[in-house]
Formats: sequence, C-alpha cells, structure tokens
Amino acid sequence: MPDKRNNYGHEDITNDLGLSKLITSTLGNNLSGSLVPVIVFVITSFVTYFIGSSWGSFALLMPIAIPLASITGVSIPMVIEADLRNNL
Repeated sequence: MPDKRNNYGHEDITNDLGLSKLITSTLGNNLSGSLVPVIVFVITSFVTYFIGSSWGSFALLMPIAIPLASITGVSIPMVIEADLRNNL
C-alpha cells in the first residue's frame, strides 16, 4: 500500500469535504462560462491578500477552479492563468 502522506494538508481537507463537487454542482449549471475566469481571478485576489501566500491560494483554489471550468465549458488554461496572475 503506497504511503499517502504529503505536505499538502489542504488537499486532503478539500477532498474530504468534497468542496469541488459542492461548488460544481451548485454553480456549474447556473454560472455563465464567461464569468468563471473573472470570478476565479477576484476570489484568488482576496484569498492571496488575506492569507498572505500566493502559492497557498493557488493550491487552495486550483482543485475548485479546474472542475468548475470543465463543467461550464471554459478553457482550462484560461482559468489556470486567471489563478496564476495573482501569484506572480
């Protein structure tokens, strides 16, 4: 059995809570695809400011942003770029 320990505790928490499934099921059908990159950019800006870690916000929001982009039909590289723009 492989060792499942990692240095990313938030990954385990996000998976255990099912946060990406919750957001994609509640917002996926009701959200316009053109708004997804904008929303990801704004939320990442706030999270980066308040937690003080740009890479922490990237790691927190990427598991949510990619499934949301996939459900709404938005270009996944565009959503990744919207998240990365706040981190560079």
